[in-house]
Amino acid sequence: MSILDGLMLENPCLWRGRLTGRFADERGYGCHGGIDVTFRNKFDGMYLKPALPGWVEEAREDKKTGIGLYVRMRHEWRGLMLFTWYCHLEAIYITPGYWDTPVMLGIAGATGNVVPPGPQGRHLHFALQVPFHGRAGCGLPSV
Repeated sequence: MSILDGLMLENPCLWRGRLTGRFADERGYGCHGGIDVTFRNKFDGMYLKPALPGWVEEAREDKKTGIGLYVRMRHEWRGLMLFTWYCHLEAIYITPGYWDTPVMLGIAGATGNVVPPGPQGRHLHFALQVPFHGRAGCGLPSV
């Protein structure tokens, strides 16, 4: 039994994309700490929404870790603190604070370290982070 049994996430993509990277895939830098979703073109599915109601804690660019423009949200579920990450964004539309209604979070993009670089690398890197749980060495920066 998992601590996350029963947790239901909304699809953060307003339209369908294609799963191109899975959690824990081995990469040249180590373990992939989320999933990647790509889209056929700039207008197909790139608009994003939060997967759960919660608090936007950060909505900014990170030039150190390679995640580019990102949004990090904090959620509480059954007494557990969770974080969702939306990385490599082209644009951010959400601001810090609590959000419990559908809202446009941003647009999937190709910021930070993406392969291939440029528009062909446009995708959403989505991660669910549960502090003190998960696979060692496989994740995003500490929260």
